[in-house]
Amino acid sequence: MRGKTELSLWVVDGGFGIDLIATGFLLAVIVTLILVPIQRRQLTDIPPATGTLARLPERLMPLLRSADSVLKFSLLTGATGALCAGATLLVMIAIDVTTLSPLHYSLFKSLWTGAFAAALAYLIIVVTGHRVGGITSPTTSNT
Repeated sequence: MRGKTELSLWVVDGGFGIDLIATGFLLAVIVTLILVPIQRRQLTDIPPATGTLARLPERLMPLLRSADSVLKFSLLTGATGALCAGATLLVMIAIDVTTLSPLHYSLFKSLWTGAFAAALAYLIIVVTGHRVGGITSPTTSNT
């Protein structure tokens, strides 16, 4: 990408579309591998969350049970990161943004990765909050 005045979304020799998808996957995997063990250590003495954030849809529970294995959970979040990046690229195509200057791409990618990492960290904190004492159904009361 060096020395180019414009970066294309998809080109044979490497457009920024593939870069964004790879960034979404790798960022999610790395953040998950770091945050899940930290959160589990910090939350061992705190009971599971029971508030509004704890009421996750029943359909999500089997996916969240994969958080038993940090590696499986990191691959799940990695796939989510790649899908989020793909969705972002589809939006860019829909609004006819197919080329960016290197400066604009750097700014866009910085903002995108920051927003994605913040959302992912929030998700990990909520999910690991459910991990303490096991995952409970949203309809189950802890009182």
